Amino acid sequence: MGFRAFAFLCFLFFGVATASAQQFNNSYDFTGGPEGITSFVIEPKDSSYLVTGSYPTYPGRNFFIMKIDVLGDTVWSKHYGNGHDGYYVGLINSINQVDSNKFIVAGSVNDTLGNTLGIIYMFNQSGDTLFTKRFNFTGEHIFNSTFVISPDSILVVGYTWIGSGNNNIIAMCVDSLGNIHWQNTYGDPGMDEFGYYISANTTDVLIGGRNAPVGNNVSDVYIISCNLGGDQLWYETFGESYSDFGGGEICPDGNYLVHGSMQPDTAGSAYAYLAKISPSQNVLWEKVFPFNYQRTDAIVSVIQFPSGEIVAAGQFFNTESPDYYECFLLKTDENGEELWRRTYRGREGVHTYVATLKQTADNGFAICGYVYPDGVNSQDGWLLKVDSVGCLVTNDCEPVGIIQPEAETEKLLVYPNPASQEFTVSNLILRQGQHDKIVKIYNSIGQQVYLQPINHELSINVANWQNGIYYVVVGEQKAKIVVAH
Repeated sequence: MGFRAFAFLCFLFFGVATASAQQFNNSYDFTGGPEGITSFVIEPKDSSYLVTGSYPTYPGRNFFIMKIDVLGDTVWSKHYGNGHDGYYVGLINSINQVDSNKFIVAGSVNDTLGNTLGIIYMFNQSGDTLFTKRFNFTGEHIFNSTFVISPDSILVVGYTWIGSGNNNIIAMCVDSLGNIHWQNTYGDPGMDEFGYYISANTTDVLIGGRNAPVGNNVSDVYIISCNLGGDQLWYETFGESYSDFGGGEICPDGNYLVHGSMQPDTAGSAYAYLAKISPSQNVLWEKVFPFNYQRTDAIVSVIQFPSGEIVAAGQFFNTESPDYYECFLLKTDENGEELWRRTYRGREGVHTYVATLKQTADNGFAICGYVYPDGVNSQDGWLLKVDSVGCLVTNDCEPVGIIQPEAETEKLLVYPNPASQEFTVSNLILRQGQHDKIVKIYNSIGQQVYLQPINHELSINVANWQNGIYYVVVGEQKAKIVVAH
């Protein structure tokens, strides 16, 4: 799936709210054309949203900043550009708050000579420009994401074209005036690498994106761990056999969350994916979240709380809606086991795509993205605000999608998960000697790949199985297992 040319993506910064909590589900069309809102922050003083993005002006593009109040209504908008240069505000998390009156936006601009330059903008809370700075290293540059460690230590990530169809990830650290502390590129010869996400803690920087052989559509989620000086410590890829994409975030406990979309076969369908790994590259757990498994399901943005619980947002293709992408919001425990999920549409009769999820000051959640109808050269920005359990109307939210804990005596166990050589299927009911049953295992496209009677426990050799997601069925009990060699 990937992102369309005019993506609506976002980032939130949260302070203490002074306004009452409000839920809304709004789309925005302020140019009458295919504008794209790329990111936003929440203003700590009044909980309003500062939104940024870009739109075509032909032959170029302009970008904008809008202020949206707590009800989701537009307060003001300001526009920047000359209508000829191509201004592209970064695709993911590209706006961030630097201090109480400064906001940074990262993106790219096409100059009059046709070069693509990385660019950062600094604005005050009224949308007035404080300064802009262009960066022209070797090659062309796209800045996608920022992360503020401190007002004088701001991380920027994107990618740079280095010739022969080859792109590498580029990252840098700048001060509040745009002066470079360090700058580095990451990647291997013959590979295309794209940086979309960046985050940091007191010791590490984590970069997330994707990589693929040059000229090949087969890609993997690409995670790079660096020290605070930008020196690469290690990299790791995650993926199935075909087109995968995603990113990563540093957790409060110092581990990393990897999220995205995994396509195991040529059928084009992909599943939403979430994993937790340690700084030493050990996979702590991996989970998939099946919806209709039609086209591209994806987890796009995640939050982990100090308690270990995780909230994730993304999109899935709903064949019953009919045939439109919709947004989902789900919550898991510290081990990735799903607790509840909700689904949303930006409005009827359109696709709804997700960009970023953040928690709001009232413990609710805000999700942004974009909506567009099939076959129409237009799309609108989209902003959703829900309460702490994903409801648009507090205390009036149907418990549809809530995952109730299974009774311990009914739980089907598969371990280890993921498995590389073999895994064990066990069921507490069967241990009690009630009756024998059959283990059936299906691959991700519904083909049965295994059938065997089980008494109380069964070990299954998967050394020669293809990597991917498999579904284990014993009677009425079901479980998912990831095979990863």
